Amino acid sequence: MKEQQAKVIIVGSGFAGLGMAIRLKKAGWHDFIVLERADDVGGAWRENSYPACACDVESLLYSFSFEPKHDWSRKFAPSSEIHEYLRHCARKYDIYSHIEFSRSLASAEFDEHSGRWKLRDSDGRRYNSQFLISALGPLSNPIIPPFDGLGEFEGPAFHSAQWDHSVDFKDKHVAIVGSGASTIQFLPKVAEQAKSVTLFQRTAPWVMPKMDRPFSAREKAVFKWVPGAQKLWRGLIYWRAELFLNALLNTDSWMHRYGEREIKKYIAAVIPDPELRKKVTPKFSLGCKRTLLSTDYYPALNRDNVSVVDSGVKSIYANGLIDANGKKSQADVILFGTGFRVDDPLSGVTVKGLGGRDLGEEWRGNAFTSYYGTAISGYPNMLVLAGPNTGIGHTSLVYMIEQQIGYAINYLKKADSIDNGFLDVRQEAQQNFHDTLQAKFPGTVWAAGCESWYLTDGQKNFSIWPSFTFNYARQMRRLRMGDYQLRSAGEITGNEILAQ
Repeated sequence: MKEQQAKVIIVGSGFAGLGMAIRLKKAGWHDFIVLERADDVGGAWRENSYPACACDVESLLYSFSFEPKHDWSRKFAPSSEIHEYLRHCARKYDIYSHIEFSRSLASAEFDEHSGRWKLRDSDGRRYNSQFLISALGPLSNPIIPPFDGLGEFEGPAFHSAQWDHSVDFKDKHVAIVGSGASTIQFLPKVAEQAKSVTLFQRTAPWVMPKMDRPFSAREKAVFKWVPGAQKLWRGLIYWRAELFLNALLNTDSWMHRYGEREIKKYIAAVIPDPELRKKVTPKFSLGCKRTLLSTDYYPALNRDNVSVVDSGVKSIYANGLIDANGKKSQADVILFGTGFRVDDPLSGVTVKGLGGRDLGEEWRGNAFTSYYGTAISGYPNMLVLAGPNTGIGHTSLVYMIEQQIGYAINYLKKADSIDNGFLDVRQEAQQNFHDTLQAKFPGTVWAAGCESWYLTDGQKNFSIWPSFTFNYARQMRRLRMGDYQLRSAGEITGNEILAQ
């Protein structure tokens, strides 16, 4: 099977992969391939099609700054509209011609003698590139906990990211496992159809009212025809979110206490039953887990056909679930809103760098060290988008991705400035970044003691950027060449490789 060659190979075609591909074209780089494991672009917005699936960041900010959409239907766009927006971007910038669909990357190995990455997909196809860009995304692999008896369940059982639209909930007893961002969106819709809904939650989330509404025809016209209007609105959304971050950076701040107090008042106003109110009132600090947005979740819990089990799931049997207290609940259908496998950011891909070092082995034990969540020492000419510590809990991830993409363009140009050149971040620079970053967490809400996917088993946070996003943008504007080694592949010796 012939090996395909390209200057750059991008893995993934969600916001990160498409954004990177578009910026490459804008910079005059056309020799690239995008490998996509599915049959269309869109990433998480292609996969998630459950009822009422929508973004919890306002549309005007959750989009590319260079490709404004003037006719968003609502302040918070539904998943189908975001997916179509990404397809529009791929069409407009002719990215489809660069994409190879149904290509699931299996391995990537850096050849220090040629300064090239050797890739292989799950079907044995081989690829060769000077640069490798991972745009796999942090929320791409759904996880269903291995509950005892899961295989014995006789009805439909599926994850929210693998929604089975053929299932009819009418006259069905439905069990929902998990109370995170997906569940609060689809539960109200399922409850309207099902005979009964039983929600199994381990911890109650913080849920703020979602101030959503359709955009008027007049607003859309202003966005389209008034210069700077949409950019101004986008800016206001951005700075409002950065202001809210103050409540997360300091758990002793008045803003944090005010936020908790107001949401508890909202819960009290919406849920009259004291027992139910107690179950759904969070027992951890606001923001320790992602704060959710909904105006119909709490009202749905008030319905006569909805009940909440706050002891979690112990096991599953043929016709239902057993909670941690041993009580059985009948179920015809089980819906899992149980999140994603964030402990494997490589999505099962074997990645080998200088001297044969294995990134999966180095990151085993959830030690996802990196340099600004973008470069990794010992893995030259490889960049990660939406990597470790680039996640945010208050604003748009697209903003962070765009900062990384701009940095990546500078990186690629510098590495390509010499023949067979490769750029590798120094280990001491990466460690210094890691130590400085981790020192920022004490005192923030993310160190407030709750269990969340933000934290590893060792209670380190390799998910969140613990500062304002404009600080990240400022630090990503230029390459600090003192933190890198720029080498030519033909110059490096075997002893140097082993010393990396």
